[in-house]
Amino acid sequence: MNWIIFCIWALTADPEKSREDYIRSNLLAAKIGQLLYGVPPSIQFSQAITESGGGKSYIAKNSNNHFGIKYYPAAFAGGYFTDRAGCKYRSYFNAFFGYLDHARFISQHYQSRCWKDYQQFAGAGGYGKAGYWQKIVRFAEAKKLYRYD
Repeated sequence: MNWIIFCIWALTADPEKSREDYIRSNLLAAKIGQLLYGVPPSIQFSQAITESGGGKSYIAKNSNNHFGIKYYPAAFAGGYFTDRAGCKYRSYFNAFFGYLDHARFISQHYQSRCWKDYQQFAGAGGYGKAGYWQKIVRFAEAKKLYRYD
Protein backbone atom coordinates (compact mmCIF):
# COMPACT_ATOMS: atom_id res chain seq x y z
CA MET A 1 0.00 0.00 0.00
CA ASN A 2 2.81 2.44 0.84
CA TRP A 3 4.40 2.05 -2.59
CA ILE A 4 1.06 2.92 -4.22
CA ILE A 5 0.83 6.09 -2.16
CA PHE A 6 4.43 6.95 -3.03
CA CYS A 7 3.77 6.45 -6.77
CA ILE A 8 0.68 8.61 -6.58
CA TRP A 9 2.53 11.26 -4.61
CA ALA A 10 5.10 11.40 -7.41
CA LEU A 11 2.31 12.16 -9.88
CA THR A 12 0.75 15.13 -8.08
CA ALA A 13 -0.21 18.15 -10.11
CA ASP A 14 1.93 21.17 -10.84
CA PRO A 15 -0.51 24.11 -10.71
CA GLU A 16 1.33 25.91 -13.55
CA LYS A 17 0.42 23.25 -16.12
CA SER A 18 -2.27 23.51 -18.78
CA ARG A 19 -5.76 22.12 -18.15
CA GLU A 20 -4.97 18.90 -20.04
CA ASP A 21 -1.70 18.46 -18.15
CA TYR A 22 -3.52 19.16 -14.91
CA ILE A 23 -6.12 16.49 -15.73
CA ARG A 24 -3.47 13.96 -16.74
CA SER A 25 -1.54 14.64 -13.53
CA ASN A 26 -4.63 14.05 -11.38
CA LEU A 27 -6.39 11.37 -13.41
CA LEU A 28 -5.12 8.50 -11.29
CA ALA A 29 -6.35 10.15 -8.10
CA ALA A 30 -9.73 10.91 -9.68
CA LYS A 31 -10.08 7.34 -10.97
CA ILE A 32 -9.21 5.91 -7.55
CA GLY A 33 -11.79 8.26 -6.04
CA GLN A 34 -14.31 6.90 -8.52
CA LEU A 35 -13.43 3.29 -7.66
CA LEU A 36 -13.62 3.88 -3.91
CA TYR A 37 -16.50 6.35 -3.65
CA GLY A 38 -18.36 6.38 -6.99
CA VAL A 39 -17.69 10.03 -7.84
CA PRO A 40 -17.07 10.44 -11.59
CA PRO A 41 -13.74 12.07 -12.52
CA SER A 42 -15.68 14.49 -14.74
CA ILE A 43 -17.38 15.88 -11.64
CA GLN A 44 -14.13 16.08 -9.71
CA PHE A 45 -12.29 17.81 -12.55
CA SER A 46 -15.17 20.17 -13.22
CA GLN A 47 -15.24 21.18 -9.56
CA ALA A 48 -11.45 21.48 -9.25
CA ILE A 49 -11.19 23.65 -12.36
CA THR A 50 -14.19 25.76 -11.35
CA GLU A 51 -13.18 26.16 -7.69
CA SER A 52 -9.41 26.59 -7.99
CA GLY A 53 -8.61 27.07 -11.66
CA GLY A 54 -7.19 23.57 -11.67
CA GLY A 55 -4.96 24.02 -8.65
CA LYS A 56 -3.94 27.61 -9.43
CA SER A 57 -5.81 29.45 -6.66
CA TYR A 58 -4.14 30.83 -3.55
CA ILE A 59 -5.89 28.24 -1.39
CA ALA A 60 -4.94 25.34 -3.69
CA LYS A 61 -1.30 26.41 -3.87
CA ASN A 62 -1.04 26.70 -0.08
CA SER A 63 -3.11 23.71 1.01
CA ASN A 64 -3.42 21.29 -1.96
CA ASN A 65 -7.17 21.78 -1.57
CA HIS A 66 -8.35 22.15 -5.16
CA PHE A 67 -12.04 22.04 -4.19
CA GLY A 68 -12.36 24.76 -1.57
CA ILE A 69 -13.58 22.37 1.12
CA LYS A 70 -13.79 24.27 4.39
CA TYR A 71 -12.29 22.93 7.58
CA TYR A 72 -14.49 21.91 10.50
CA PRO A 73 -12.68 20.02 13.28
CA ALA A 74 -15.66 17.73 13.93
CA ALA A 75 -15.71 16.65 10.26
CA PHE A 76 -12.00 16.44 9.40
CA ALA A 77 -9.12 15.16 11.51
CA GLY A 78 -6.42 16.55 9.21
CA GLY A 79 -4.74 19.90 9.09
CA TYR A 80 -6.06 23.21 7.87
CA PHE A 81 -4.94 26.35 6.08
CA THR A 82 -6.19 29.79 7.05
CA ASP A 83 -6.60 32.23 4.17
CA ARG A 84 -6.13 36.00 4.28
CA ALA A 85 -9.75 36.51 5.34
CA GLY A 86 -9.41 34.08 8.25
CA CYS A 87 -11.40 31.23 6.68
CA LYS A 88 -10.11 27.75 7.39
CA TYR A 89 -9.80 25.18 4.61
CA ARG A 90 -8.81 21.55 4.72
CA SER A 91 -5.12 21.07 3.99
CA TYR A 92 -3.48 18.03 2.39
CA PHE A 93 0.02 16.66 1.94
CA ASN A 94 -0.51 16.75 -1.83
CA ALA A 95 -3.27 16.97 -4.42
CA PHE A 96 -3.75 13.20 -4.50
CA PHE A 97 -4.96 13.15 -0.90
CA GLY A 98 -7.13 16.19 -1.61
CA TYR A 99 -8.81 14.35 -4.49
CA LEU A 100 -9.48 11.27 -2.36
CA ASP A 101 -10.91 13.33 0.49
CA HIS A 102 -13.05 15.27 -1.96
CA ALA A 103 -14.48 12.05 -3.41
CA ARG A 104 -15.19 10.79 0.12
CA PHE A 105 -16.80 14.12 1.03
CA ILE A 106 -19.05 14.05 -2.05
CA SER A 107 -20.02 10.43 -1.40
CA GLN A 108 -21.07 11.32 2.14
CA HIS A 109 -23.19 14.32 1.11
CA TYR A 110 -24.48 13.16 -2.28
CA GLN A 111 -24.68 9.41 -1.83
CA SER A 112 -27.71 9.05 -4.12
CA ARG A 113 -25.74 10.64 -7.01
CA CYS A 114 -22.65 8.47 -6.69
CA TRP A 115 -22.07 5.29 -8.69
CA LYS A 116 -24.11 6.83 -11.52
CA ASP A 117 -23.56 8.89 -14.65
CA TYR A 118 -22.09 12.35 -14.07
CA GLN A 119 -25.31 13.95 -15.36
CA GLN A 120 -27.10 12.75 -12.23
CA PHE A 121 -25.36 15.54 -10.32
CA ALA A 122 -27.32 18.18 -12.28
CA GLY A 123 -30.34 17.45 -10.07
CA ALA A 124 -28.43 17.79 -6.79
CA GLY A 125 -29.03 20.66 -4.40
CA GLY A 126 -26.86 22.46 -1.92
CA TYR A 127 -23.08 23.00 -2.08
CA GLY A 128 -23.14 26.68 -2.81
CA LYS A 129 -25.41 28.95 -4.78
CA ALA A 130 -28.56 27.81 -6.53
CA GLY A 131 -27.71 26.12 -9.82
CA TYR A 132 -24.21 25.13 -8.68
CA TRP A 133 -24.49 21.51 -9.79
CA GLN A 134 -26.06 22.42 -13.10
CA LYS A 135 -23.07 24.70 -13.71
CA ILE A 136 -20.65 21.89 -12.82
CA VAL A 137 -22.37 19.44 -15.18
CA ARG A 138 -22.54 22.02 -18.00
CA PHE A 139 -18.82 22.69 -17.58
CA ALA A 140 -18.08 18.94 -17.70
CA GLU A 141 -20.09 18.71 -20.91
CA ALA A 142 -18.57 21.81 -22.51
CA LYS A 143 -15.02 20.61 -21.83
CA LYS A 144 -15.90 16.95 -22.58
CA LEU A 145 -14.65 15.88 -19.16
CA TYR A 146 -17.00 12.87 -19.27
CA ARG A 147 -14.41 11.12 -21.44
CA TYR A 148 -12.39 10.52 -18.24
CA ASP A 149 -15.22 8.66 -16.50
